[in-house]
Amino acid sequence: MKRMLLAAASLATLAVAAPAFALPESANNLAQTIAIDGTNPPQCNVSATSTSVTLTTNSISTSNGTVNPGLASAVATALNGAGVTAWCTGNTNAVVLSRTALTTGGGTDVNGFAGGALYDLWLTIPDAFSTNTNSNLVDGTSDGAGNGPGVGVGAGYHVSSFGPSGSGTLVTFASEGATGNVTAVSNANPSNDGADGAFTTSSNRLVAGHYTGTVTLTLSPGT
Repeated sequence: MKRMLLAAASLATLAVAAPAFALPESANNLAQTIAIDGTNPPQCNVSATSTSVTLTTNSISTSNGTVNPGLASAVATALNGAGVTAWCTGNTNAVVLSRTALTTGGGTDVNGFAGGALYDLWLTIPDAFSTNTNSNLVDGTSDGAGNGPGVGVGAGYHVSSFGPSGSGTLVTFASEGATGNVTAVSNANPSNDGADGAFTTSSNRLVAGHYTGTVTLTLSPGT
């Protein structure tokens, strides 16, 4: 009987003391804020609804057989129909427009006739701001590949972000300057996309043939 009374007394003591171990509700931490940190890398993209265009008849030479002064304008018109769009998310991007000469037979002269025709274009991206002009972006092909705002001779400048939605901003093309620097070129390497000074000009007529060349828009994203 004595042992049973002691046990009961111990339980009674525990029952009274138990609440003393619980923390008051006001001492609980009910919210914790976690800081999130990350980096969104710069990106660029360029696309076209058509990756090949065909010049209209007699766009390359005149009825006299010499290079057509309107060649650059003819190429620009064809490119404007190709639906070229572009975007960049970076704030210090680089943009380069380059071209090769239009050549036939590997660009080799035939019996004194020139095998290549050179021209220069400008591009405009309406919502891209260029720090070298403090205006909407304009870049030309006359300085060759590897040169433009943000790269090469234009490395001290840069291009703002552009094309915030959809497939990007529609790029437009035009003859560089009043004439597009159109000229016949001799023994033109078909892969030469350099500056105008990298070509040997010719005053001779163009040889007949199927002429091909390329225009390339290169975007480099920057932070």
